[in-house]
Amino acid sequence: MSEYSPGYDDRIAGKIPTTELLTQLKSPTGICLSHSSLNQAITLVPLDLAESESQPYHSRRNSFTGHERANLLPSSGQPDSPEIESVRSGRFKIWRDQDEAVNPKYPKAPYEYMAGLPRKNFRSLLIMAFNEWFQISEEQCTIVSNIVGVLHNASLMIDDIQDGSKLRRGMPVTHSVYGIAQTINAANYMYFEAQHQLCSLPNWEKTVRVFEEELLYLHRGQGMELYWRDTFTPPTLDEYLQMVSNKTGGLFRLALRLLQTTSGKSDKRLEPLADIFGIIYQVLDDYKNLLDGKMATTKGYCDDISEGKFSFPIVHALSKAGPDCEIIKILKSRPQENHLKAYIVRYLENESRSFEYTRRFLKELQVYAKGQLANLGHQNSMLEKLLDILDEHMRAICYKPEDHAVGV
Repeated sequence: MSEYSPGYDDRIAGKIPTTELLTQLKSPTGICLSHSSLNQAITLVPLDLAESESQPYHSRRNSFTGHERANLLPSSGQPDSPEIESVRSGRFKIWRDQDEAVNPKYPKAPYEYMAGLPRKNFRSLLIMAFNEWFQISEEQCTIVSNIVGVLHNASLMIDDIQDGSKLRRGMPVTHSVYGIAQTINAANYMYFEAQHQLCSLPNWEKTVRVFEEELLYLHRGQGMELYWRDTFTPPTLDEYLQMVSNKTGGLFRLALRLLQTTSGKSDKRLEPLADIFGIIYQVLDDYKNLLDGKMATTKGYCDDISEGKFSFPIVHALSKAGPDCEIIKILKSRPQENHLKAYIVRYLENESRSFEYTRRFLKELQVYAKGQLANLGHQNSMLEKLLDILDEHMRAICYKPEDHAVGV
């Protein structure tokens, strides 16, 4: 039987005296610390550790007075430099909310740029429509809308980097203005800023759990889409819809679930409806990306093809043509040339009839969604109107041969 060696668990359990444990440590110079030097060091600590650990970190850190900070710093007997004096005086503290007004350049400037671009506000309208059922206060509804809006914009900042996009809403993408590093930091910062806003809602412990669950779903969906693109693994239509339910549907469900949790009311029949809205919204977006002339202006001509993205019409075409068809070879090269992208669009229109299938699928989804609304027994005219608006958007877009001519 090997000789017993005290391990980490023993130290945590307190089986080894603290002074004995500390003597096992070494200073940065490699010299073992003596009992006398340890005792001297321990007496210099101005806080009771057991008491301080029970306090929030930011409270403990800012609770030091300038005098206490000074006592923690070594003194050489010489006059202090201005920098050391600044540390001793306690002027350096953790970031405060008011610091953002003083230093607007960071960390939110890239996000503010994205948030200032023109947008459709469909999610805000959907939240207002859902709230016809829950009737939370206008202030609380605004908080929920802000949270979802922040997450949406922040996720788009990351999406544009991952997709190599050039335009967003007709303007240069955020990372082309602020750089990739600042854009990533700002987007991540805003994820937590959105989470922080949950504290303003009732039942915030539950809302935080809902927030975390749906962000996990969102990133799983994004991971599926990136995996298919980067490994060039075409998904099935069912796999595509599962991805959309996770990614796009995640923010729609988050909005609904935050309203539910805030109001204290719950109806499990509503979550599938949020999923349906997410699928309709994303499939319509895929359709518009390839056919809508306005989208060519705001994102670039057939931007999804340049990204090598397996959008809904393309997944349908591949399900019919097989893995060796011409369009998959073009898609794999992530073409920037308009004539190659136009060739794929013509194929989807004339050969695979994928645009026709997409329109039929969207129409069936809208009929199904209205049926689900009727089955709930609670009329919601605003949701019905939003479904009609989405249907009108689809009907307004059609294949125009002149937009996809050989020399386009």
